[in-house]
Amino acid sequence: MPQRILKLRIKDFIEHIPDSAAIAISTRTTVGAGVAGAYSWISSVNWIGVISVLVAVLGLLVNLFFQRRRYKLEKAESLLRQEESQVRLAKMRGGCE
Repeated sequence: MPQRILKLRIKDFIEHIPDSAAIAISTRTTVGAGVAGAYSWISSVNWIGVISVLVAVLGLLVNLFFQRRRYKLEKAESLLRQEESQVRLAKMRGGCE
C-alpha cells in the first residue's frame, strides 16, 4: 500500500483558522506570557522571563496578523454591500420611470 505524503503549507493552514478563534487564542497567549514574565521577574528566573517575552511578542504578532486580515475582509464585504445597494437603487429608478 503506497504511503500518501501529506504536504501541509502554513498558508493553507492559516486560511482555515477562523479569525475570531485565532484572535482569542493569541490574546490569551500574550496575557499568559505576560503573567509568566512577571512571575519570573519576581522569582529572579531569567530564562523564563526571556521565553515569556518571546511568546508575548509572538502572540502580539499573530493577533495583529489576524486583526488585519479580519479588517480587510470586513472592508471588502462593506464595498460589496454598497455595490449591491447601488444596483438595487438603479433598478428601482429604472422601474419608476
